[in-house]
Formats: sequence, structure tokens, C-alpha cells
Amino acid sequence: MLQAINALKILLSPFLPFSAQQLHAMLGYQTQLFGVQYIEEIPDAARPHTVLRYDKADAAGCWAFAELEPGRPLEKPAPLFRKLEEIGAES
Repeated sequence: MLQAINALKILLSPFLPFSAQQLHAMLGYQTQLFGVQYIEEIPDAARPHTVLRYDKADAAGCWAFAELEPGRPLEKPAPLFRKLEEIGAES
């Protein structure tokens, strides 16, 4: 089961980069998943834009599947997403 979660972490990382990095840390990895991703506000004549930026300086080329070895210490699990309340989900 953990091998499948580890593989899904890689597949979903372009769409859920911050959640994939959190999961990467929970699985006991000490490195960055791909590099450093950050949110930046860019000024524009019309209005400022919030953009997701990527710094590949720390990238380790982790697109390849990495098998979790038996006995790897895992971090304490925590929810990756907030639970949507029924009232908030309807809006």
C-alpha cells in the first residue's frame, strides 16, 4: 500500500505540488521532491498576479520511481487536506 502511495505522490505532484511534498516528508524522505516551489505576487499594469514559481536548484531528478525499503522510519501522519463541511461544500 505504501508503495502505491509513493508512486501516486510522483504522478500527482504536478497538480498538487505542496501536498506531494508533504507526503514525501511523511514517507521519511529528507530531500525536496523536485526543487523549491513558492508563490509570488507579480506586479502588472492592470492588476497584480499571484503565480507559482519553481527553483530547480535543489532538484534531484525524482521523477523516477523510488522503492520504499523495508524498515524505513516514517514521520507521524497528518491530514494533507482540510475536511470540507457540508455547508461550505454547497456554496
